[in-house]
Amino acid sequence: MRPDTTINASDKSRQEPTEKSLHDLQESGSDFGNFFPKHHVLLAFEQEQQARDTQRALEDAGFKELKAIDDREMEAASQKGLDSASPIAATGASLKMVELHNKLAKEGCHFLLVKAEGDEQTEALMNTVRQRPFRLAQKYHRLVIEVLH
Repeated sequence: MRPDTTINASDKSRQEPTEKSLHDLQESGSDFGNFFPKHHVLLAFEQEQQARDTQRALEDAGFKELKAIDDREMEAASQKGLDSASPIAATGASLKMVELHNKLAKEGCHFLLVKAEGDEQTEALMNTVRQRPFRLAQKYHRLVIEVLH
């Protein structure tokens, strides 16, 4: 699979979001303290129902390692990343991606983070995702963030 675009990257019943809720994923691939979940695809949806429907479809397609992230959780986590970014992170593209995640979260977008290690898994994931509207799809590789279409 060839990347379409690559970017170099040297209800009240809900619980309040915390940065810790994404901590394990951030630790699995950090970029100088910023969000960089390598071997995962981050998806953004304008509506919560779109994210839920896509989550169900991905689970039916065999994707078991995924996390739903609501707008408040992503906004809190991404803001923390922006506030604590090192000067080194500011020189790369990943900080711009965190800014984009924060902006989308403030607009009310909901997110899914799905593990997809290889090109075949990523293509299978995107074949499922493309069946419904989505705002953003990004694949995190070791040193590159690939924008998927």
